[in-house]
Amino acid sequence: MSGLSRLESLPQELISHICRKVIGHLNDHIGDLVRIRGDTQYDTPSLASLCRTSTRLRDIATPVLYSRFTTLRGAETAMRFLATISLRPDLAQYVEKLDLCQGTSMEEIISQRLFETTRVDGNMTMAEWLILSRAAAYLGLDYIYPPIDLGEFATIVQLILAYTPSVKSVHIATMLSGTVYDKWGYTILQSLADQRPRRVSLAHLRYLYLEHVKDMNFGGSFCLQYFAAIFELAPSIETLHMNPCSGINLLEQVARPRISLANVTTLSLNQGDTPTNAVRWMVGDCAQLQHFRYFGSEFPAMDGVTPREIIQILQLHKDNLISLSILLKARTWSEFNLSTCMPLFADGEQIVSLKDFSKLEVF
Repeated sequence: MSGLSRLESLPQELISHICRKVIGHLNDHIGDLVRIRGDTQYDTPSLASLCRTSTRLRDIATPVLYSRFTTLRGAETAMRFLATISLRPDLAQYVEKLDLCQGTSMEEIISQRLFETTRVDGNMTMAEWLILSRAAAYLGLDYIYPPIDLGEFATIVQLILAYTPSVKSVHIATMLSGTVYDKWGYTILQSLADQRPRRVSLAHLRYLYLEHVKDMNFGGSFCLQYFAAIFELAPSIETLHMNPCSGINLLEQVARPRISLANVTTLSLNQGDTPTNAVRWMVGDCAQLQHFRYFGSEFPAMDGVTPREIIQILQLHKDNLISLSILLKARTWSEFNLSTCMPLFADGEQIVSLKDFSKLEVF
């Protein structure tokens, strides 16, 4: 009996487990470019080949193959993936995890600046333009003329999200988070959120990880307004991670986005330069916050939140909070000199007590 015949004779559960071993990345930590390494072997081609060997193996392996999509083989793979799922909704329904990153590291994303392979300034091929236009048209959106921001990586990300209704975890790492061709934010998803009746829902999305290159010369303020449409389509997000994060811009002279964090139980803000009022809004909008993490930025923001203010704000969840991790200031000169890049504590900023947090287990 050949190896393939022996494999095909195994129980379905065992074959499915083997498929997960072959693909090699389904249980990787999602939402952390440091731990999702570009040199890791994500062997989707081997599993794709297995799907073509027999009907039984195809039926078992295909859900595993499409359960997670990653751009670690190159951001240009996102275009091919979009072309497939926009034409094959039966395959799109298997997608549960998405890693949509412009590079395998933030350094690579910085060097790319833009999604160079699919820009509308003349580098986009007609085939690529047709893929994007057709995908938008199937959703009831007319982006054929004018071609607004079809060339940006964010456009491809939005269309992939729109075609993956079963997705549970989404990791987005990008360069741009500001105005694109005079249009601000995730405008495609916003148009879909405004449709009545809605054609698109992300009701299964529970984990949202947002990473962004903080570049003062290229890129806008990284705040929740930019991604507001995701929250409108995905009201049940439980874990929100932002790196870096300026929170929600309460002073922006634009229409207040319809953002709700009511179901968020884990809030992680890394390299934050978040103003106090923005932290207060985000924490206050969480109904049952259980896990909170805040790592401050080396570049303090005006009216940036202090350690004592964070504890005061978290009093809203003193009976729910289980874990708390905060790094905003160096406590001693030795910590400051060990390249923590954090300013020293000022009088009145220190955390005084955590005794009110009755369920706190980790600090």
